[in-house]
Amino acid sequence: MAVMTTTPSNRAREYETIFILRSDIDPDTAERVATRVSEVIEREKGKLLKVENWGRRKLAYQINRHKRGVYTYVKYLGGGSLVKELERNLRLLDSVIRHQTVLVRSDVVVDTIAIDPEETKFTRLELPSEDEKDDSKERLLGFVDAPEERRASRRDGDYDDYEDMDADNDVNLNPDLVDNSDGEDK
Repeated sequence: MAVMTTTPSNRAREYETIFILRSDIDPDTAERVATRVSEVIEREKGKLLKVENWGRRKLAYQINRHKRGVYTYVKYLGGGSLVKELERNLRLLDSVIRHQTVLVRSDVVVDTIAIDPEETKFTRLELPSEDEKDDSKERLLGFVDAPEERRASRRDGDYDDYEDMDADNDVNLNPDLVDNSDGEDK
């Protein structure tokens, strides 16, 4: 005798999607993308759990000649058709340069999830202009070329460790540069 198991209709999967917008995006276009994402989730009978704007960040590698992007994190409940439709919409938008969806949990009871309305709101994107260059860690540590005014402030004698050596006491520590005047080969 076969036993039929039914799954209640109030079960769903929990997904996380991160999408990256072009770094030169204006706040109105970013808001249109956010509206479209929330409309797709609502239309496909999903529930939005959390939205975070991570702001403009440096990309790990260059994507379509973009070195920076605006990251947005979205966490939601839904089925496979929701993910398929959401990714289709993200691919159609020219302002989205990359996206990735990850399944977090496969069997979630929708009624047990508490949703904070403040966490599900897409906040308006207010980015500093790209002309305002913030000092990166590399620049602060001196790994990247220093600004011209700091380079010009160095004096020539500050870094000369061998200034005190007498011309008669020159010692060549590199054996490849030793003058073999007696004609012996190594």
